[in-house]
Amino acid sequence: MKKFVTAAMSCAIAFAACAGMSVSAEKADTYSAWLVGTIGGNQIWEKADAEVASITGNGSYTVNWKLDQGSDSVSCLILKTDINLYDYAPEDVTAEKLLDESSAKIVIDSVSVDGAPISYKMSDGAFTVDDDGSTIRVNLMNEWGQKVNIYDVPAKTNIAESISVSFTVSGLDQDADKDDSKGDDTKQDDTKQDNTKTDNTKKDNTKTDNTKKDDTKKDAAKTGDAGVGLALAGLTIAGAAAFVSKKRN
Repeated sequence: MKKFVTAAMSCAIAFAACAGMSVSAEKADTYSAWLVGTIGGNQIWEKADAEVASITGNGSYTVNWKLDQGSDSVSCLILKTDINLYDYAPEDVTAEKLLDESSAKIVIDSVSVDGAPISYKMSDGAFTVDDDGSTIRVNLMNEWGQKVNIYDVPAKTNIAESISVSFTVSGLDQDADKDDSKGDDTKQDDTKQDNTKTDNTKKDNTKTDNTKKDDTKKDAAKTGDAGVGLALAGLTIAGAAAFVSKKRN
């Protein structure tokens, strides 16, 4: 009986372990990105100490690092993520082919210092696998790279308050959430067009009304002229009749 209970407990523990592995192997709905490294007297090496950008799918993002004190040098700067390259690669992929065969990619678009863009160009080898062997990271300044040293952000860079990195993620299963405000703006523009049409109609109606009024005035003028003519004719005839009557007398 004891052996049966022990075996059952062992199976339960094994099942729980397998269940935990299957859950951890599922792709995440959202991922995170953050900056680590050394900038003068400022250091961040843990995600808990960094400002984190939430990645909801394919799209462009920006992550910031606000310094505790200004610096005139950058010793190390790395963009780290928790995107697992294996989740977007063939099941039989090898570690050597992981970067090439995984669809998940990150490209650095720009780097800004104290809110102003600096000259930046992403080098070959900057996109790589983190020390855990599975997640994405991008070296912006790293003299201790796994395969190649990266100096895309110059070591002599003056930073008074902050540095920010804008990047684009691609190759995930879903796109980032769309901005609904764009759709609203489009609807507002359509409404404006309709209003313009309505105004034009009103203007046309006003013109038509004015034309009618003008025609009425013209008709009235014509009628007035005819009345005056008839009155003058009447007076002329009356005068002539009076003259004839005088002669007869």
